[in-house]
Amino acid sequence: MNERLWYKQPAANWNEALPIGSGRLGAMVFGRPENEILQLNEDTLWSGFSHPDTPAVDGRYLKKIRELLAAERYVEADEMTKVFQGPFTQSYQPLGTLHLHFQLPGSPLGYRRQLDLAEAVTSVLFTAGGTEFRREYLASYADQLLVIHCEADKPASHTVRITFMSSLQADSAAQAAEIWLHGRAPSHVDPNYVHNPIPIIYSDAPEEHGLSFSAGVRVWPQGGHVRTEGSVVVVEEADSITIIAAAATNFAGPFVRPCDSQIEPRALCERHLDAFSSYASVKARHIQDHHALFGRVSLELGSDHDRCCENESQPTDVRLRSVQQGKDDPGLAALCFQFGRYLLTARYAACQSPRHMESRYATPLELKLDAEYQHRDELLGR
Repeated sequence: MNERLWYKQPAANWNEALPIGSGRLGAMVFGRPENEILQLNEDTLWSGFSHPDTPAVDGRYLKKIRELLAAERYVEADEMTKVFQGPFTQSYQPLGTLHLHFQLPGSPLGYRRQLDLAEAVTSVLFTAGGTEFRREYLASYADQLLVIHCEADKPASHTVRITFMSSLQADSAAQAAEIWLHGRAPSHVDPNYVHNPIPIIYSDAPEEHGLSFSAGVRVWPQGGHVRTEGSVVVVEEADSITIIAAAATNFAGPFVRPCDSQIEPRALCERHLDAFSSYASVKARHIQDHHALFGRVSLELGSDHDRCCENESQPTDVRLRSVQQGKDDPGLAALCFQFGRYLLTARYAACQSPRHMESRYATPLELKLDAEYQHRDELLGR
């Protein structure tokens, strides 16, 4: 069964980029041959801080709200819920953007960009100047890393400038074969439907500081040379390149202000970066871990083998347009079903107990939260 989304052109915007995710770390991969872009996320990176004065749910109000709902007096019930709703929910923040500026020996030909749902690996393939290039991207839950692997069929084919920046308040610095981002999220961000001339606030008061975050990118070339230019890492004439990225915040729970957190984001990142051994081992663990969830379900629609093969030989965007024009493509429906499962699987990974991970990959925060969840389940009799 075909379980791949594939295209003959790079993504023109965020909506066309292919997602990879480990539950905690994620990225949108644009798949551009020369000026590649990956937009990164970390799931605890939100604006704001905990508010100990948030109103608690009062049983008397709750009873009255239920009575109003039963009487179909919905407007009054809605107004009463605002008594204990508290302030606006804060906003999820983008971590940063990784730019890879490749020097190619010619114009890209035979381009193909794909996402293998069964393996949770995105790949880009093309030929330039008679050299075949292949890049693979994955987000490993087992190793808590985002990984990019670049290879070619000729030696010394990879020359690239790597930059890493954030739209949040952050500093970027490069040293040796590493780039680090250190910054913090806003203290407050208004919802987009609130018309405020200053919707984003960074408070100078320590007790109102937003979450701190760190993200590190480490470059592992085979052959070639590595140097830095300011905050840029430059790799020249490498046979292959593996780029690994880790990210973390100082989030210590919903009731701990960032200023009171004892968590060191950079230390968490370094733990995951230092555990890296090889791309082959990370990829093997990643596929095994992903398949344990994704491989539980298969779906095949349609019995006309020749027609299914004909449809699957077309890029995914072409198949979508054909269906919009009335063409029958049961296999595309099955592919969409599996793509939805892929997205849920990538998100569900963060909900798995760290006890199922090797201890060297579990962070102190993950172990702490796991103990809290276990205690909660015991209290609930689960």
